[in-house]
Amino acid sequence: MKTLYLDCFAGIAGDMFLGALLDLGLDAKEFLHTMEHVVLFPEREGGTGDTHSHDHGHTRHHDHEHPHVRETDPHGHVHGDDILKISVRQGSKAGMAGIKVSVANLEDHPHRGLGDVLAIIGTSPLTPKVKERASKAFRLLAEAEAKVHGTSPEEVHFHEVGAIDSIADIIGAFVLVEMAGVERVV
Repeated sequence: MKTLYLDCFAGIAGDMFLGALLDLGLDAKEFLHTMEHVVLFPEREGGTGDTHSHDHGHTRHHDHEHPHVRETDPHGHVHGDDILKISVRQGSKAGMAGIKVSVANLEDHPHRGLGDVLAIIGTSPLTPKVKERASKAFRLLAEAEAKVHGTSPEEVHFHEVGAIDSIADIIGAFVLVEMAGVERVV
């Protein structure tokens, strides 16, 4: 069983996690191709242009080699009526280099419920395992939100997590976990 161990004492941003997984040597073009076929929000048009991104850095001293997406590679993007763009490129900052993933949200941040998100996942062309894992993650988030707000998971309206970039981060993480052959994340 292939296990991925994470030591995130202060959490991890979704696109930072995507960069870390791609930095393991996974195929960025395959990832972008998969994400391109996930129609996240066909009902929405236009938007405001909110963007977030993170670097996943390595120290300068590696004792192994692994492939990277090069700056000269085409920057990938995913769009559903130009609502979402994902780019992957080699980045460096403060003497550290790694894969940088940017997930750009070009929509207003609507509040989506659990049913909305599960419908997006359920109707996507993702593999059954990715659908199962992503659905479970959103169910757990809905259960936690419901407990805090004294309501049911079905009544929860996701705020940040309901935005297209956050949904893409979560789905993308499970796509990459599957690409890496990871069976368990600790």
